Amino acid sequence: METILLNEGKNLPLIVLIHYDKPKDEFINSLNSTVKNRSNLLIVFGVNWDEDLSPWKAEKIFKSGNDFKGGADKFLESLIKLISGVVDKRLNYKPTDLAICGYSLAGLFSLYALFKADYFNSALSISGSLWYPNFDEFIKEKLVVKNPKSIYLSLGDKEKYSKNKYMKEVEDKTNLIYEEIKRSGIKTIFEVNSGNHFQENELRIIKGITWYLNNLRLNK
Repeated sequence: METILLNEGKNLPLIVLIHYDKPKDEFINSLNSTVKNRSNLLIVFGVNWDEDLSPWKAEKIFKSGNDFKGGADKFLESLIKLISGVVDKRLNYKPTDLAICGYSLAGLFSLYALFKADYFNSALSISGSLWYPNFDEFIKEKLVVKNPKSIYLSLGDKEKYSKNKYMKEVEDKTNLIYEEIKRSGIKTIFEVNSGNHFQENELRIIKGITWYLNNLRLNK
């Protein structure tokens, strides 16, 4: 894993963004402008996508793809140690709120991490792979015993138009999870953006972070 830490202000929330690879400068500048004076942001990249971010083992969904190895618990343990080290050595204060954020399979992992570990307060699942087998059942079970501060969900309006039998369920599964979260009384939103899974991913991440920070401000 590699990291980039933005802002480094005192007595602020901390957002942890799980990213596919090292972000381009333009995206880093946009993120910096979004969180400036409002939150610190730790970008984590260099992740083994199909292994580290999958909650449990599942067969591949594309012929050319890889099976999902279910390594999320091991990765989550390493991630928490990494975050704790950054907090202790570089920020030197306890964040006022701690959110985890990700796109696609990292969006799935963000929700999983929120409910699996007693560490994060909020999660942002941006175009999250919530079609993942049995993930909706996992969320239903965890909502009985855990009550996070906030959860942001989003999708592109064309993501459900997939020939893949799993991915075509993504909007229905996301909406089902959203309704369960809402019934639990957790502050949440399900935002539908224009486009498919691969469009404007950086803009969608910025939108999610903006909602999260605005929600924190409104609830002070």
